[in-house]
Amino acid sequence: MVSDMIDKAINHSQDERMRLLLGIVQRLFYDSEENSVKMADIIRETEIHGMEQKETEETLEQLSRYGLINKLPNGKYSLR
Repeated sequence: MVSDMIDKAINHSQDERMRLLLGIVQRLFYDSEENSVKMADIIRETEIHGMEQKETEETLEQLSRYGLINKLPNGKYSLR
């Protein structure tokens, strides 16, 4: 029972990070004239919300794996 509670807490926390980060990427993307977002800009925004750089990078990879964003060859990100 306790392990289920921990799993739910971890999943909820990850879900919150993913939603926050996706919202940031979407906002930066729509404000961009390049149709892409620089990693540095994403990190700057997530740090305002208390996310560390490593968390941001890991969450970006998750969003990319789930098909919610694209990681471009130039290291920038775009929406699918």
